[in-house]
Amino acid sequence: MHQPTPSLDFPERTVLTVQECAGKLRVSDKHIVEMIEDGRLCALNVGTDLRRHYRIPYESWVGFLRARDSGN
Repeated sequence: MHQPTPSLDFPERTVLTVQECAGKLRVSDKHIVEMIEDGRLCALNVGTDLRRHYRIPYESWVGFLRARDSGN
């Protein structure tokens, strides 16, 4: 069974909120949502079609940071 990658920034967490990601990157929540909707950051919509609430799997967050830092 796959175990989530442990997080030093977010202990015991397997998903992150838009607000947490925005705070780490020092950008607006809107910017994170735009990256999700553009496909640059993978996330799950735990809301409805009328009111979206995104959660970013920790593995997606780490992959996004690695790609950003490597210039891809």
